Amino acid sequence: MGLRRSSMARVAVVVVAGLAALTGCANSPTAALGPEPTPAVDPDGPAADLQTLLTELYGAFLVSGDDATTIIPAGATPTVAVAELDQALALGDQVEAFAAATGAELVRLATQSPTTPTGVSVEITDATVVGEEDSRPVAAVGLVTTITQRGGATREAEAEFLIGWGDDGLTAVWAVERAGTDIVRDSGIGLNSPTGAVDRFLRLALNEEWEALEQLSGGVNASDTELAVFASVARATGRYYVLELPQERAGSTHVVYLVGESNQVIGRFEVVLGRDLRVVYFPTT
Repeated sequence: MGLRRSSMARVAVVVVAGLAALTGCANSPTAALGPEPTPAVDPDGPAADLQTLLTELYGAFLVSGDDATTIIPAGATPTVAVAELDQALALGDQVEAFAAATGAELVRLATQSPTTPTGVSVEITDATVVGEEDSRPVAAVGLVTTITQRGGATREAEAEFLIGWGDDGLTAVWAVERAGTDIVRDSGIGLNSPTGAVDRFLRLALNEEWEALEQLSGGVNASDTELAVFASVARATGRYYVLELPQERAGSTHVVYLVGESNQVIGRFEVVLGRDLRVVYFPTT
């Protein structure tokens, strides 16, 4: 296996470089929003729904104590949690997938943490309408999440979100991107987009391009067996969402999830954009 990989390394580099050339020029990694809706709309209600969604998920999967949530029942699985949030907040399908991915990420963080936090606070710092998408208003929402550890020590993290909504509730959650002074969203296209890079990883996996995937991951995803299992699960799903978690962005590193039908979490990815592009897949089952 090692000899075959070594002999194919240059081929894989050519494949990835070729993909970069094809996607880098023709497609934009961001998509502009439409003009702000008229008459003006109030983003406070949808922003509060996002605040509630995150507060509940943090309380259910990261914080100790049966009274950490008011919507999600104690001991609920991520699947049950998403269903309860949908019933309470009327979530669109993409937002359900975002909630499932966030729940999976929090379970992962809780498993890795040496201590269990005792409290969480999610506060809105800003909510501003910035445009529209598919005739629905879009707002940029700033949130500060404060995690309280045993002994009283706290840790704060700020994040920016784009949310879309309608009369039927929240319909979309994206990361905030910027083109100059304009707020835009990730287009999901090309290797300069976090979700576009993961979508490319997925397509390579479905085509069983194992050597290209090893190169794209910087040598981390070197197991054909693991990649074949991922491809098999992804192939079996129908509709899927590729979603970045804005709250987990750290510098140039983006955390992206692939979520299939029935909010099945198929994979977690860490994406580093730029000259040294890297997309690393982490199994979630």
